[in-house]
Amino acid sequence: MKGLVILFTAACIFTIGCKRKYAESIPPGEEKKERMLNINKSVVHKEAETIADFIEHHGWKMQMTGSGLHYEIYQQGKGGKADGNHVLTVAYKVFLLDGTLCYEADENHPLHLITGRGQQINGLEEGLMLMNEGSSARFVIPNHLAYGITGDQEKIPPASALYYDVRLLKSEPIPTK
Repeated sequence: MKGLVILFTAACIFTIGCKRKYAESIPPGEEKKERMLNINKSVVHKEAETIADFIEHHGWKMQMTGSGLHYEIYQQGKGGKADGNHVLTVAYKVFLLDGTLCYEADENHPLHLITGRGQQINGLEEGLMLMNEGSSARFVIPNHLAYGITGDQEKIPPASALYYDVRLLKSEPIPTK
């Protein structure tokens, strides 16, 4: 019995000593922060691989912007460049990378938006700014430039990368008063 008490006491001292040393070497919250950072890096890396596989599967020759938007202007228009504070008229289809059609706007019922006002997701606006009126393009948009970790609460699930096929029908400066 006496040996058991000594063993128990030694175990307690060892445990307390290890906890103190560990607590002093890693500031509170740092371990959790590092773990979350590693999880986030893993998720971003996985999405980048999925996007690269998607693009390769379709045989597209896309470029990538600094933000992570992948784009290919496959038909160059002759009209004016989409620019900040322009009214854009756009026909598009947006898909999940598995091919599910989520939304579309055709030439008879196009999307109208004013650039620079946050009316659409960042990736779409960024891509449209690369186009001239009359151009057609493909965009593969990572989730951080789309609807993020929440999705759109309707047809686009959380953390979804998207594929857009877009035609810029019209780009007009906002009329000055």
